[in-house]
Amino acid sequence: MALTAGEQFEVEVWAIDSGSIWVGASQFPFEVRVFATAQDVALQLRSRAESERLCLWIAKGMGSLSSIVDNIGSISNAILIADFDDDDVGIARSTTRKSLAHRLKLNPLHPDSPERILAAQRRVWVTADALTFSSPSLEAKYRERMPATSTRSAVIPHTRLDRSEPSGPSTSNSGLRVGFLGTVVHYKGPEHLISLARSDQSVTVVTFEQRWQPPADLRDQWQLLAPSTPLPKVYSDLDYLLVPSRDSDDATSHQLPAKMVDAAMSGVPVAATPTAPIEDFFSGAFIPIDDWQDPLRVLETIRSADRTQLGLAIRQRYEQYLTPSATGTTFAELVSRTVGVL
Repeated sequence: MALTAGEQFEVEVWAIDSGSIWVGASQFPFEVRVFATAQDVALQLRSRAESERLCLWIAKGMGSLSSIVDNIGSISNAILIADFDDDDVGIARSTTRKSLAHRLKLNPLHPDSPERILAAQRRVWVTADALTFSSPSLEAKYRERMPATSTRSAVIPHTRLDRSEPSGPSTSNSGLRVGFLGTVVHYKGPEHLISLARSDQSVTVVTFEQRWQPPADLRDQWQLLAPSTPLPKVYSDLDYLLVPSRDSDDATSHQLPAKMVDAAMSGVPVAATPTAPIEDFFSGAFIPIDDWQDPLRVLETIRSADRTQLGLAIRQRYEQYLTPSATGTTFAELVSRTVGVL
């Protein structure tokens, strides 16, 4: 979001957090200013709005962020744009189905429960001056779920600075380096990575260091990278990025994986479950895998593909849709349309 807005505007990145800043923030050229509460943010905005026109582009729509919306409704010199880049309600519902313990934890009184998230997002939805979505498919999902509105909107996918490096290894029958670069959680299909590695000892899986750990019997086939490792370096050493999402899972069926944007920027080919958001931007430029249950068949499909042509095709999608220039132009047009009617 900051990369997008920074193409046309002066940008500051603010966060509300009582803990440590997300480790992935080190990959981006922005300093994050942390506030303790939504009220602190609102006070700062009111002070700033006395001398300058502000645009507040907020991510997510839960907890403290919806509290921001409640606090800034009367600021006349600011516009509010709400961004929806994930199906947060779907993710919460998927988590509650994982186990009885998760259902008990995310009960309707918990701030991260599906019910509370939905209520918070509705407050943001009806208050915002404009809306943004990471894909056309996700926008359709929200419009199906939320009250009808004529609020201005735009599709603005994830973006990355162009820092591509020449690809490193070339795929061969003797070895394959595949990446799964993001948070490893149950709905993203990590069990398929494990099956692929166990079915072929020439497969090396690359992930970031995190709480999740690979099985002990696969330690020699698994490379764990520090989250601060520069993304261009990470992708230049990969043959393929794998995105084995569960198309039937609410948590991933409407999510545009940011790691596919990283791969597109780097020109690294991708094999992925063909979910609707992925098809929105990458149809014809990746290897669609509908069924990950047979690891040998998946590996055969990947190895028989034209890695060079796939890399060129997905890089072209980056240049067409996913550069900061492309997304920044769309955002600036939305701001202009919104300010023009306020």
